[in-house]
Amino acid sequence: MSFDDGTVYDRRVIELLRKYKMKATFNLNSGLDGYIWYLGDRPIERLVLKDNVSLYKGMEVASHSVNHPHLSELTWDEIGYQIGKDKENLEAIFGRPVTAFAVPFSDYDERTIQVLERLGFTSFRTDANNQDFAYPKSNLQIGINADTEYDDQGDSIARFIKDKSKDSLYIFAGHSYDFEVHGNWDHFEAFLKRIKAHPEIKVMTMSAMVKHHYRIG
Repeated sequence: MSFDDGTVYDRRVIELLRKYKMKATFNLNSGLDGYIWYLGDRPIERLVLKDNVSLYKGMEVASHSVNHPHLSELTWDEIGYQIGKDKENLEAIFGRPVTAFAVPFSDYDERTIQVLERLGFTSFRTDANNQDFAYPKSNLQIGINADTEYDDQGDSIARFIKDKSKDSLYIFAGHSYDFEVHGNWDHFEAFLKRIKAHPEIKVMTMSAMVKHHYRIG
């Protein structure tokens, strides 16, 4: 599970994850502390990261760029700054390595991958839809199987549970605020309960998954 943007609704997601003894990766922007934007008339507030270090204890903290730009529209130097500076800032705030990255706006090109390689990132999550449960060929282009915005985890996790492959991958990604906006926190908790009922499913952070399958990190 991989959640972007570091909003106040991460608190409820993490509370539920801890309830079911699960972990997730949280992709954060170090340059947008306290920023508020609106979905319709609903305000969405980002956390002040230095005040929420303990919140993410036991979860993976990953980079989502400094301030969430369209990376494909930037120069090489700007891409390097957005990724490298966010990694530097997050490592200083949380006191641990940051090796995973999730792309803002699903917008990137080959330069992003080259920058991630140069900076030592071990995983790169995109928003490309993956209809099967095979591991991607590259740890630096990992798609997703279900998205929080569309509440489609019910069907996809059912197919995943039925999948009998010895080593298959399911990635559920998006934003914690989607559950609030769409009023479907109960669906998310039902999703966690369903996973918990299948002990053969191992819930990992992105970096742990990469270390397990790709032997990186």
